[in-house]
Amino acid sequence: MINALLLLGNVFLMTAGQVLFKQGAKSLSGLSVSNLIPVVTNVYLLSGIFVYACSTVLWVYVLSRMNLSLAYPTQSLSYIFVMIASYLIFREPVSMAQWAGIALVLAGVVFIAQG
Repeated sequence: MINALLLLGNVFLMTAGQVLFKQGAKSLSGLSVSNLIPVVTNVYLLSGIFVYACSTVLWVYVLSRMNLSLAYPTQSLSYIFVMIASYLIFREPVSMAQWAGIALVLAGVVFIAQG
C-alpha cells in the first residue's frame, strides 16, 4: 500500500511540474538569447524544475521498492492528471476524443495493476 502511495506521489509531483512549466511558459514571450535572464529567473520555471527534481528522487526510491514493469506504466496517470489540470486551471478545451483517451489510459493502468 505504501508503495502505491509513493508512486501516486510521484505522479502528482510530475503533474505539478508540468502545470508550473506551463504557467512559466505563459509568462514568457518565447525563448531566445535576448530573454534568457527572464527565463532562468522565472519563479514558475524554477519551481517546476525543483518539483521535477523531487519527483526524480522519489521515482528512484519507488523503483528500489517496486517492479519497473508495474511502476512505469502507472506513471501514465500523469497524462490524465495533466489533462484535467489543463482543463481546470488553464481553461484549455478537451475534446470527447481526449476524454475517451483518458478512459483508455485509465483502463490500461487498471489492467496492469491487477495483472
